[in-house]
Amino acid sequence: LLILKFVILFAGFQVCLAEMSPADSSILNGEIALESFWEIGQYKRSVRRIEDAPRLCSELSLLIRERSEIEAAYAKSLQQWSKKWSEHVDKGVEYGSAQEAWKALLQEGRSKADLHLKRRDRLIDEVFNVIKIWSKDNFHKTAFGAVKESKEIEESFKRAQKPWAKLYGKILKAKREYFSSSRMERSAVNQEKNAAGNPEISREQVKKFHEKMVKCQTEREKAEEEYRKTVAAISDYKSTYQADMMQVFKRCQELELKRLKFFKEMLKGAHDCLNMSNEPK
Repeated sequence: LLILKFVILFAGFQVCLAEMSPADSSILNGEIALESFWEIGQYKRSVRRIEDAPRLCSELSLLIRERSEIEAAYAKSLQQWSKKWSEHVDKGVEYGSAQEAWKALLQEGRSKADLHLKRRDRLIDEVFNVIKIWSKDNFHKTAFGAVKESKEIEESFKRAQKPWAKLYGKILKAKREYFSSSRMERSAVNQEKNAAGNPEISREQVKKFHEKMVKCQTEREKAEEEYRKTVAAISDYKSTYQADMMQVFKRCQELELKRLKFFKEMLKGAHDCLNMSNEPK
């Protein structure tokens, strides 16, 4: 019976947590495990997205810069190739319309080199530099090198979760005390029962076993009542906790959605810069 009571009490707390999952699901769209976001410290995955944002900006900048260098290197190779063979054709034995055909091919190489240099310039001006400026405007470093925006979000999460964590700690303590007092009560009941059925044990000793059993029973009842109170307290605080956590999460989500939208624009911009279909032939 005592074990059953313990299971029922703990199940009540688990239901309190489970009832919070639907809101989590509707907001997070599966990005965060349903059962994890509300648990102590599990907001860090959301904080990490903000913390990772400047690094992602740097990585995207590097990607664009390296592609621009590839464009420049290809343009340089075309220029060198065109110059080398132009000098050779001018000094060579080919003549007439055949020579003009050679020169036309070399001119195409020079024109192609110019197009790739334009692609390089556009990638730097329209994408690379824009990412650098955007990252500098939206993310700032603290004196210790941390991302200021992620630290602010993390502190807000900590403040929102602090009362809940305190209540959660009380529940764990009450659970341990209730479970311990239940074990002691069961042991005292068995001791009294064995003593009462043992003719070698005096009535005075049996009385002491009975008093011990009554004391253990009282302590178990007190522990059970305290456990019930802590479960009720955290259940009552659930809606406040949810609201406070979701308020911070929405701020976090807004920052991340802003970054994703910007990255989408920059990646599209890079495709536009590299699209040669609209270039003059």
